[in-house]
Amino acid sequence: FFIKKIFKIIKYFNIIYYRLFIWIYIIILLFILVNKKKYYNTIIYNKYKYLLNFLFIILLLNKCQKSDLN
Repeated sequence: FFIKKIFKIIKYFNIIYYRLFIWIYIIILLFILVNKKKYYNTIIYNKYKYLLNFLFIILLLNKCQKSDLN
């Protein structure tokens, strides 16, 4: 019973964590899309390129994990 409760809590936090990453990812992408100035756009893209790739990989991993769990 206790172990099930712990798993529930972990799963719940995982969902929140996952949603948080999705929102960060969407916000950065929107920020890049909204900024029309090419100069700023390249700077932003260069700054957040690795972060975007990292977040994308995490999102994919989470998707795979979720599908495996269910």
